[in-house]
Amino acid sequence: MDTHPTIRGLYAVTPHIAANAVLFAMCRAAINGGAKTLQYRDKESTAKVKHYRAAMLAELCKPHTLFIINDDIHLAKKIKAGGVHLGENDSSIAEARQIGGDNFMIGATCKNDPDKAIVAATAGADYCAMGAVFASPTKPTAPHCPHEKIALAQKSGLPIVAIGGITPTNAHEIFAAGADAVAVCSGIFAADDITQAARQIVLAQNCQDNID
Repeated sequence: MDTHPTIRGLYAVTPHIAANAVLFAMCRAAINGGAKTLQYRDKESTAKVKHYRAAMLAELCKPHTLFIINDDIHLAKKIKAGGVHLGENDSSIAEARQIGGDNFMIGATCKNDPDKAIVAATAGADYCAMGAVFASPTKPTAPHCPHEKIALAQKSGLPIVAIGGITPTNAHEIFAAGADAVAVCSGIFAADDITQAARQIVLAQNCQDNID
């Protein structure tokens, strides 16, 4: 994998699924549909389960999909993930860089504040997440991020990952607004055909590239 992989296209975020085999099959379907990044997000499992799942997903993502772990820098380092995504109340970007090293991909949650994207860039983040761009079933209380703030966040110089309520039918709006990638959970994993839902989002960006 490149030293600094490109954050672009479909950034899939895992749902909470009880059965390992089901989770792995769902993630494989998303990768087959063109997900360039997969984030393992798990707020409920034990440390042992998280380690097992993270290690298995890291292997599943090789060699073409960037694997990111939500919150847990030490787990990401231990299983040699591509990086970590940090929320506002998680460890600092500086700490993540110290633990992960120069080649570690670090994402930062900036919610609906473009100024936070600039701060994150100055601190050494590799990309920022802006949202919620639509009402989100995963995080229903997340503050709304108007589309125009995505363009303002581009001033940070970081790739912008839009998140929140994104589906195959509305992803084109977010790419048109200037997002480099869209982080999607239920928009693909709740679909009857996960691979097809992922492909539709990839196609939405490809169409926008042709317009640009």
